[in-house]
Amino acid sequence: MTASWARGWAVSRCGTTGGAVPPPCSCTAAGTTWRRGSRSSRGCGTACGWWPWTCGGTAGRCWSPRTPSSTGGTSARSWPGSGLRRPVLVGHSLGGYAATAFAASGGACAAVVAVDGFVPDPRERVEQETALRDQAEWERSLWEAFRYGWRASEAELAEHLRSRPDPLGLYQGVDPAAVTALLRRSFVPDGAGGWLRRPTMDEIRRLSRAPEGEIYPSVEVYDRVTVPMLLVMASQGFYWTRYEQMARVAAAGGNRRLVTVEGGHNLVMQQPERLAEVVVDFVSSLPALVSED
Repeated sequence: MTASWARGWAVSRCGTTGGAVPPPCSCTAAGTTWRRGSRSSRGCGTACGWWPWTCGGTAGRCWSPRTPSSTGGTSARSWPGSGLRRPVLVGHSLGGYAATAFAASGGACAAVVAVDGFVPDPRERVEQETALRDQAEWERSLWEAFRYGWRASEAELAEHLRSRPDPLGLYQGVDPAAVTALLRRSFVPDGAGGWLRRPTMDEIRRLSRAPEGEIYPSVEVYDRVTVPMLLVMASQGFYWTRYEQMARVAAAGGNRRLVTVEGGHNLVMQQPERLAEVVVDFVSSLPALVSED
């Protein structure tokens, strides 16, 4: 899980029209998107509303793009201007931790769904490992995997989209067209006729700084979460060897579930239908969200 910016989706006013609600969309720091209208949401009748949210850093600073704070990155505890009161926050990878941190910091939400995005280690161990980390090697590994901060020409971008590099196997079994679309969304104009891969390394360095205070990317953060939680672990993902630790996290809460879904870390693209079933079942079990709208 790379500490940078993350996006996810919030759901509120959940009812059903035909016995199902659609799977929410979710993003990672790499920009993975589970879009409404994808094969995972086809055929789902719904009376739900879905809103994107964004988090920056590791201290639970989240906001809705519909609010005035969407460009400034101001810490938010509610969703002013969006019409949301207490949505269910869904996040994948870093987005999973970001949603957790938001809830832990007192943010207004009804529940959290974290998809293969956890912090199973105690704070002391995280601080020790961070202090010992070879920053240059860490950044090199991010570059090789994701090309964060790459300034590409039109021709280089075209070749990148054609070859669809996948050193971590995140796109195995995924429709090539969906991978191409995902990669394309990861680049923005650089102002000089080329394309910039976001996030940049400078952004990652800034947002990866250890936060001050109680909200920290370690297992203790779960003690501060009082809303229901669904923890979705990928059977071949980044955290499959930490199942016992996350099982203890789930058992410590009164309304928490730990569910394993077969697949790799990128469940939102590799196993959208199964992930949809798991999330729908969880959201449907929260009666406070049901609306007559």
